Amino acid sequence: DCLVLDEASQMNLPEAMLAALPLRPGGHLIVVGDPRQMPPIVRHAWDGEPRRTFKAFRAYESLFLWLQALRPPCIKFEESFRL
Repeated sequence: DCLVLDEASQMNLPEAMLAALPLRPGGHLIVVGDPRQMPPIVRHAWDGEPRRTFKAFRAYESLFLWLQALRPPCIKFEESFRL
């Protein structure tokens, strides 16, 4: 009924879609991430990629950045307790 994806700054869209397969229709997705953290580690020259689908869907970007472009509801912490 609910899927929480943590470290979404390092997860790409295809990985997130695979993780969400068991999520029921109408289920909730909570994505946690920090756009200032390290992006997914992918060794490929994306700027020179000739396949337009990769560029159109930005499958190489982090899930967090991909979702930010959609402007979903967002909760930002004012203080970090990680350090």
